[in-house]
Amino acid sequence: MRRSLIAIAAIIVVLAPIIYLGALGPIVWLERRGYIIAGENSCFDWLYRPVTQAAIKYPVVGRPLKWYVSLWEPPPVPNHP
Repeated sequence: MRRSLIAIAAIIVVLAPIIYLGALGPIVWLERRGYIIAGENSCFDWLYRPVTQAAIKYPVVGRPLKWYVSLWEPPPVPNHP
């Protein structure tokens, strides 16, 4: 029983940050397409503020994060005259 609890706790400790960071992409996808509002003072701004602050302060965090978020951006709209 105790080993099971330790194993479950270890899995949670490993998966929680992965799920937290991984969810940022779908949130960007939904926000950019108008399904949710994720601007300043939203719950998403509050939830991901530590990540955005780390990305601003540390380029080693910011570069991969910007790349990951760019995967979820909508394609550019062609500019026809």
